Amino acid sequence: MVHMTSTCSREQNNLPRLPVPTLAETARKYLKTVGPLLNNDEFNETKKIVEQFQHESEPLQELLLKRAQTEENWLSQWWLDKTYLEWRLNLPIFYNPAVVLPRQSYRNFDGQIQYAANFIHSILRYRSLIDDNQIPIDHFGSDPLCMDQYRKVLGICRIPAKSIDRLHLYKKDGHRHVAVFYRNNVNIIYRLPVYDDQGNKLSAEVIYTHLKKLPDLQESDEKQTLIGHLTADERQLWAPIYEQLSSIPENKNLFDTINDSLLVLCLDESYQSSNDKTTEEDNQKFVGLNFLHGGGTKNNTANRWFDKTLQVIVGPNGYSGLNYEHSLAEGGIITTLVDYALDYCKTAVPLVHTNQPSLLSKCRIVIPKEVEQSIIESEKRVNKFIENCDLIVHKYPEYGKDFAKQNKLSIDAIIQVALQVAYFRCVL
Repeated sequence: MVHMTSTCSREQNNLPRLPVPTLAETARKYLKTVGPLLNNDEFNETKKIVEQFQHESEPLQELLLKRAQTEENWLSQWWLDKTYLEWRLNLPIFYNPAVVLPRQSYRNFDGQIQYAANFIHSILRYRSLIDDNQIPIDHFGSDPLCMDQYRKVLGICRIPAKSIDRLHLYKKDGHRHVAVFYRNNVNIIYRLPVYDDQGNKLSAEVIYTHLKKLPDLQESDEKQTLIGHLTADERQLWAPIYEQLSSIPENKNLFDTINDSLLVLCLDESYQSSNDKTTEEDNQKFVGLNFLHGGGTKNNTANRWFDKTLQVIVGPNGYSGLNYEHSLAEGGIITTLVDYALDYCKTAVPLVHTNQPSLLSKCRIVIPKEVEQSIIESEKRVNKFIENCDLIVHKYPEYGKDFAKQNKLSIDAIIQVALQVAYFRCVL
């Protein structure tokens, strides 16, 4: 993939629509795919079934062709619904990818929020490039690619529902704040405006100034009820709880703050082993698990909102990263955004606290008695689910992406084959 100098407004409308493959082409590719997995008798039987399918499916093919004439992309909504929104499994581990960024030099709260402020400000700058159509067009060889996904990373939130989830979509003139989750202050989140009344981006220094006030606002209450972990539960179990909580008028501010936010900022407490003899490999494991699922409700899982397309996670010990809801966000788009943010943070100067009234506002949640038990049961399920996830960080020094590119190999395909070989060796 190569970035060119032209901007995304010039060629987007001229892109060809996704073609509908012919039945013959589909049949040929299918047989080529299953061929290595079948013996001769199985392959011959499969071939007969495919030939019969070709003959019987011509009316369906005609319907596809008609759909392609009226839809901008005949496949995209079906793909979104069937691959993501209809599935009822947990978002962390199964769906949401985690990104661990290079460790920074800070080791205290001030460094944590300085880095968070710079990272957020860099995303505001990147958003301006998106809204102003200044992102260079991605190309595959000489062919321009659709840039629509760049507008589907910020401001989006997945809303749980019984049968199929829905998406709270991006508005160019909306999403003027971030939702801040702070060290498991779990039944309170914070709304932080990141634009002024005229729509101008707040500077990193101003954002830092307001984040610095968080410790003064934190409340200690042993009766706090966890809620962030609910987004890590199975979708059909989270959906009725969401419906009950979001229908309470007093909770509208909290859910609007999350759903309409540009992103969720998770300022974590430290998550690491209590063993004094922890190795570097152990440390990498705990870091990876923290960004993947938060480590359970005794750690940082309640300091997450896995339904949000973009969560920026910043720990107190130099570690930071992302967790993103995958239905609209592809890895390449996230990587481009992260590279931009990291480049900005590398050149950022130390921030100075200024005396300004706090812009942070608290958003509380009201939890009725009849919902409390469901939330407790959800916590138990989520913790059990997380405990069943193992992670070993292994650095493979023999080759990397350069080798794959030089040999015209798909990195994704290498990983997929490696997973299958590992399963074959360990399980079968």
